Amino acid sequence: MSFVFWCLHIEYFPSIWYIPLNNLSVSDYGEEFYYFIAYFCVFLFLIPKFSDVVYKTRVFGQLLVLAMICTHYLDFSIMIRGCLLCLGYCCGILVKFASLYHGNTNDEIWSSLLGLFLMVSVRFYLCSLTPFLISLKWCLYLTVFGVISCLFLYKEEYSKPIDPSKTFSLKSEISYGIAYGALYFLYHWLCTYHSVFPRWIELHPFPYGIGMIVAFSVGIFLTKYDSINRSWIWWLIAMFSALFIVYYPVKEIAIFGGYIVIAYVVSLWDSSLTDLTENTRLKVSIPIASVVYTIGHLGIIWSVAFKFVPEGTGGPFMRERVTQVLYIFLALSGLSISYKTRENKMVPKKVLFGLFLIILFVTTPAVIDRSDHYQVYDGHGVQTDHIRGMIWAIHFGYDNHARYNFYEVKEMIQNVGANVVSLVETDLSRPFNGNRDIIEFLEKELHYYTDFGPKTLNETWGCAILSVFPIVKSDRIALPSPDGENACLIDATLDVNGVEVDVIVSHFGNKEDTRDRELQTRDSALRGMRKVEEGRKGIWLGYLTTKPHSFNYNIMTKGGWVDINETDQDRWCEYIFTIGMEPRNFEKIDSKNLSDTEVQVANFYIKDE
Repeated sequence: MSFVFWCLHIEYFPSIWYIPLNNLSVSDYGEEFYYFIAYFCVFLFLIPKFSDVVYKTRVFGQLLVLAMICTHYLDFSIMIRGCLLCLGYCCGILVKFASLYHGNTNDEIWSSLLGLFLMVSVRFYLCSLTPFLISLKWCLYLTVFGVISCLFLYKEEYSKPIDPSKTFSLKSEISYGIAYGALYFLYHWLCTYHSVFPRWIELHPFPYGIGMIVAFSVGIFLTKYDSINRSWIWWLIAMFSALFIVYYPVKEIAIFGGYIVIAYVVSLWDSSLTDLTENTRLKVSIPIASVVYTIGHLGIIWSVAFKFVPEGTGGPFMRERVTQVLYIFLALSGLSISYKTRENKMVPKKVLFGLFLIILFVTTPAVIDRSDHYQVYDGHGVQTDHIRGMIWAIHFGYDNHARYNFYEVKEMIQNVGANVVSLVETDLSRPFNGNRDIIEFLEKELHYYTDFGPKTLNETWGCAILSVFPIVKSDRIALPSPDGENACLIDATLDVNGVEVDVIVSHFGNKEDTRDRELQTRDSALRGMRKVEEGRKGIWLGYLTTKPHSFNYNIMTKGGWVDINETDQDRWCEYIFTIGMEPRNFEKIDSKNLSDTEVQVANFYIKDE
């Protein structure tokens, strides 16, 4: 059931994030209610005998988790689905911690680690998707898997709760609670997805995501070395590695800093849970941990959505401080280091056997499958005698019913027949977006060249180019954004049948950020002027955020960009401009419920010299 729990754990947060994202506000939907109910339900353990009740009914609780997962495919409203998923998550987290209350620490430690490793391996195979989101068939497989696990759980003997009369130092309870809360947040953020760190520094999820899985395995083996896990040296190495990945200039070397951080976080799972159960009253330490865990998530939200959080809550101060969040929580993870060190212990044989089976039957086949698709750019036979360019804002991979639309986006691209695709709103590499990567998925499925950027540390909307034509070079930048969230731009040069064509994809700021949008428009206009002067050919496929023939629109046209459909007044966001190309057959295609914007597509031919 740990595998099922981790799947739900990842998807619960995105399920409550959709409408605040859609409304550009984190206070209108009341998602704070679901958030606090789910993550603070552990405060119920303060009620006498509550843990005993949960433990005795743990099989029913786990079955309820499975039932709530299946509601994802029912035709309920977004709010009702969110409430049901919240109920399932509460049941899962209560059962997990009730097991700790009843002394099943070792079982909880190793089942959680193996369940998480299995989930990461499966997500690697599925290009970051979580199994029960793929289809109803996958969801039913997951349910059967969970029911079988519940049968084994039902056969377990009842364990008496830990002696509640024991007393502990309040200082140690606070320290261990904070340390465990920080680690639990880092597990969710960094260890549930194979490519958080590669995308941070503009490396591709494959093959660099393999290193994350290897680092995870190393971390599991390091759990037996208590002399390492409780060492200040190990903690300092992790802190230095976090700085190394961000600041070392050679990204292919810097990524090893991320691998060390992953190994560090995983290696502390055993010691942190053991300390929690042996040196604290769980009814005190676990609620403290849940508060710290929640603060970590809020830190990431405030760092990205600083413009849309409630006024007076520190939004501007937290702008683009995601690296500081990492450093702070790594530092907090060291609060329990100064306590006693135990003798090294062996990883249980059944755990090693389970790890071996996962690597043999899941991880290895996943790597082989991903390798078969790696650097295969045939586009499945899509037409290449001219450019068929497409622009689409995919709304962070959500459809209008708050479900992920990865496969539907793939089908739309194939149905349109686009061979050069501009996608904006593509940065999903955060816990509240499910830590996933639609560009990685589309590259594998479509066999297109891809360019994603700028790096996710820049906290932009996310821009991407998919092309059946080779990408010769690209410039990925965060555009000037003094007032609002960072805007993104990619200026890529494609080799189109021997002719270089520059393609720009960009997502400008919001309507209210007038200064930002003007600065961003001027950047594209200057790029256009340079291309005209150099006699280059170019296509601009982006999100302009303005009306036709408005001030910023005119800045673009004065820079040499030609609107391919200048008589169309029914536009606000998506535009297509060109320089030195012959556009034909402009179309607007209704995306129905796949996104909140239409698809725009046109053919481009190279003019005879």
